[in-house]
Amino acid sequence: MEENNSALSPGKSGERRDFRVRMKLDAVTLMTPVGLSYAEMAADAARDGIVSRKENVEIIGDAALVERGGRITLRFDDTSRDPEAPDLTEVTFDADHPEFVTIRRYGPIITTEFFEQGARIHPIHGVSYFRHEVDYVVYTRRLENTLTADGGRLFVGYNLEYRGAAFRRAEVEIAAETVDLSFARAHRA
Repeated sequence: MEENNSALSPGKSGERRDFRVRMKLDAVTLMTPVGLSYAEMAADAARDGIVSRKENVEIIGDAALVERGGRITLRFDDTSRDPEAPDLTEVTFDADHPEFVTIRRYGPIITTEFFEQGARIHPIHGVSYFRHEVDYVVYTRRLENTLTADGGRLFVGYNLEYRGAAFRRAEVEIAAETVDLSFARAHRA
């Protein structure tokens, strides 16, 4: 487990920065022997359950959470890819529709994934000058969202699928809770 104390990018006015976030990711990537097409490989792996890589990550860090115009945004630094160069992660959704969630990661590659339980949606990848849809879809198996402007929890169980075959199964849980920063503010030099 990594402790993330890096500062978030300058935020918009009205952001509450007195939150701690815990993100847990459990993922399994499935693969089969080389020589098959990607579609055949993904289908065989899904059928045979061949695991090539397991990933278990947990990060804890500071977060900013704001509700503005009925839209909730949670921002935090994600060190799971590179602890020395964290990606800024944003989770956004309308307060009236917590069942539709967008998670965007800003790093060397910008990734935007859309989640709705039971839906298959193309993510968007790119760099600052070029964005594109990829050939796979994100299939949301389960989505539970209790995040509000006061904190809460988001759980997403999803597959990455190519032509209907899952080649990666993942579960991500993001919990945000308020932190009493009055002691730290009162004792700053």
